[in-house]
Amino acid sequence: TTQAVAKNIVAKLNADQLAGVDLDSEFPEGGNEPEEHYNLVATVYDAVKANNPKSIVVFGVSPGYWLDQYQWAKLASKTDYAFYFCYDWSNPANGPMINEGSDMQAIGGAHFEASCRGAMNFMIAQGYPAEKILAGFGFYASDKAPYANIPADLKTKAPDPQTMEVMGNGNWWPNAASIKMKIDAVLSTEKTVLSGGKTAGGVGFWEWGYENPAAPDLSQAMKQQMALYKK
Repeated sequence: TTQAVAKNIVAKLNADQLAGVDLDSEFPEGGNEPEEHYNLVATVYDAVKANNPKSIVVFGVSPGYWLDQYQWAKLASKTDYAFYFCYDWSNPANGPMINEGSDMQAIGGAHFEASCRGAMNFMIAQGYPAEKILAGFGFYASDKAPYANIPADLKTKAPDPQTMEVMGNGNWWPNAASIKMKIDAVLSTEKTVLSGGKTAGGVGFWEWGYENPAAPDLSQAMKQQMALYKK
């Protein structure tokens, strides 16, 4: 079955001239599942690279609870990137970059700070390269309301320096300033929150459809800030 999946993915990449594939098998949980997850990713990676070395293989990583179920050191050589879902912590901030004094216990017993920083540093400590991590940021509030619904006064509110989000009407929201802060927190060598002064390989977002096309504050902020890091 794994070989068939890999073969079909390669056929689809060729048929549609796609740049690569993202494998969102997010929740390996105990037993043989961590090894099965690795085998799936590695088999697809080998097949995709044999077909076209320039094709990209990415896998999705859930916020925290399943983080110690991934075989990080082995995945390092069989993936181009891990797309880490920095959003969806809901503790109560949606995707807190820093959460001083908190503790997250993953399903396998590992402990780390309950934040984007804590999760990414755990991945790095387990052997996954920082430069292969893509930090995913949300375009919606902690109650899942799309950014298009953000109260007007929150668009210009200064973000909390730890969560790097803004609080209003009982919810945590992103805004243009918070997106820029979060990008700097993973890509700037001066402002990085990653251990050892490391920086991530890039950022991503979920998802464009949550922004009002007539007021693209977040996507404009992203484009402006990412321009600082183009190589």
